[in-house]
Amino acid sequence: MSILKNKLKQNFTIIVNQAIVDHRLSPNEFRIYCFLCSRPDGWKIYNKQIMSELGIKDSGTMAKYWKNLLELNFISRNPRIKDGVHNGYDYSILDYPIVDQSGKNPIREKPDAGKTRYGKNPELSNTNLLSNTNKDINTEKKESFSKNVNDNAFRKKQVVDIIKHLNDKTESKFRSSTPATRKLINSKFAEKYKFEDFIKVIDNMNDQWKGTGMSTYLRPSTLFGNKFENYLNVKVDAKSNIINKTNYNDASEHEF
Repeated sequence: MSILKNKLKQNFTIIVNQAIVDHRLSPNEFRIYCFLCSRPDGWKIYNKQIMSELGIKDSGTMAKYWKNLLELNFISRNPRIKDGVHNGYDYSILDYPIVDQSGKNPIREKPDAGKTRYGKNPELSNTNLLSNTNKDINTEKKESFSKNVNDNAFRKKQVVDIIKHLNDKTESKFRSSTPATRKLINSKFAEKYKFEDFIKVIDNMNDQWKGTGMSTYLRPSTLFGNKFENYLNVKVDAKSNIINKTNYNDASEHEF
């Protein structure tokens, strides 16, 4: 009996065991997969760099390697959308590829609630070196990516709802897709203001300015600008509303 002694402590790469024994992967596909696993999170993918590092000459062949790695679920690809425009792809290394017992390409199915897509993880034989740390890291990455996608979609909907409320209150036609408007609103979210704060600012200033010479300032650039906090803390009641409408008739005397 022969025994392997593995004393690697640094300068090594963790890969899933399935990649080592999966006969569907060509030698170059396996090398590409290992190369991707060796890169840090957030590494920018350049096809020419990978081809140069691994000695792959033909870009058409490289495209086939990518296709097979995706189809076998060793990696996944998701479009990156920025401001409604396609801005490339994000590639993720998956924990455990789906393996069909027939040996054919895996069937992509929606996972059952409460179960991971990849099923139960097998025990690792080399427990001193290869722990479940890699699994935990990859799971965290996937959860973080999914959370970011959901957060971005939710934030976009909030921007739409804020501008809709402003338009409903002021009978205006401001667009939530305007870059300057999105930037103003997102900057306030970054300062930890909440959705309800935007609604309150709109309501506060609409109650004070509607029907006066100040109504022209009921617009995103004014409401969501530098005086946002002031507008948020304006005290509005029936009496103060009358006073403010009188005071604000001459717009030239005030800063906004």
